[in-house]
Amino acid sequence: MKKKKGPFFLFLAAFTWGFCLVGQAEGMEFMGPWSFTAVRLTLGGLSMVALSFFLGDGSYKECLKPGLICAPVILASIMFEQYGLLYTGVGKCAFITAFYIILVPIMLYFLGEKPAKKIWISAILALAGIFFITMGNGFNEINKGDIISLGIAITYAIYIIVVERSAGKVDVVKFSAVQFTAAGLIAFIPAAFIEPGQITLETIQLSIVPILVTGIVSCAFGYTLQILGERDTKADEASLILSSQTVFSLLAGWLLLGEVLSFKEYFGCLIMVIAIVLAVLPERKAHD
Repeated sequence: MKKKKGPFFLFLAAFTWGFCLVGQAEGMEFMGPWSFTAVRLTLGGLSMVALSFFLGDGSYKECLKPGLICAPVILASIMFEQYGLLYTGVGKCAFITAFYIILVPIMLYFLGEKPAKKIWISAILALAGIFFITMGNGFNEINKGDIISLGIAITYAIYIIVVERSAGKVDVVKFSAVQFTAAGLIAFIPAAFIEPGQITLETIQLSIVPILVTGIVSCAFGYTLQILGERDTKADEASLILSSQTVFSLLAGWLLLGEVLSFKEYFGCLIMVIAIVLAVLPERKAHD
């Protein structure tokens, strides 16, 4: 029996995003959120255009419609994240964002699909795990960043479902090229009005490492892995696997920054692992 590769690609995507999170925060040191996002997404898209000459056998024509549909959705999710981090802590932002784990099966239910019981159980366990990892000391007060972070959860849940339904059979590399190039070009418009003069050779040079890391590795590589993963993984299951990014972010902090994990964080990681394993385990079929 052929094993699905989707969960592996999704874990790899979550791993990539977890280790690239530092670069995304540092990228706004010399550029505003719109300017940084416009540059990194365009770079990610153009890098995929270059790669498409060597990989893939599909045509850009079949990727154009799904790519243009997904572009504004992923741009909205990324911008909610960028602005959310300006007003709230990383921990609170990560926990509130993780509500997409619950939103995906709810949205699928209203779209006529009935997620398995294990998905609901896994989603609740995953939220509990993320709470212990990111919000072990609780909420002090609700601020503007917390409300913005809810926008990430909603738009990313929509994105996961849209990718599953519109990009399942198209060429992944060309789809990513269209999606991120379009999203980057769209971002240049508000950047010109909201943050005039922030995209210069000097600011790009000062932010070159975060731009390269988040543009090529996180954006082009990470999201392409997500698209590959969703080809043979249901949207509700995919959302749970992708939520492991929180665990990988902690691991990155420990390995790269020397951050020490607390008992609550270790406990949260354990719950997350249990939730994800439960989600990806094949269901038993009843014997006649």
